Amino acid sequence: MSINTNTIVSILIALVLFYIFIKVAESIGKLIALIVFVGVLLFGVQSLGICNIPVMNKIYPAVTKVIPYKQIWSNFDKAVKIKNDLK
Repeated sequence: MSINTNTIVSILIALVLFYIFIKVAESIGKLIALIVFVGVLLFGVQSLGICNIPVMNKIYPAVTKVIPYKQIWSNFDKAVKIKNDLK
């Protein structure tokens, strides 16, 4: 097996493409994390009833079937109350 110029060029191109792929995947991961973070914040605000967000009004019923935010917040409030009563 011999290594010629085509092999070296192919390896260099593969390394450059792999580097580009890693950078693109990294930026997509950051974007997805940002979208999830903002979504959790918006759903938290919506579930607390602090303000009405029109976009969340359409999405909120479907998500609450999967994640019961109000139940989670009420359990959190009960835990905080118990903690404060113990002080």
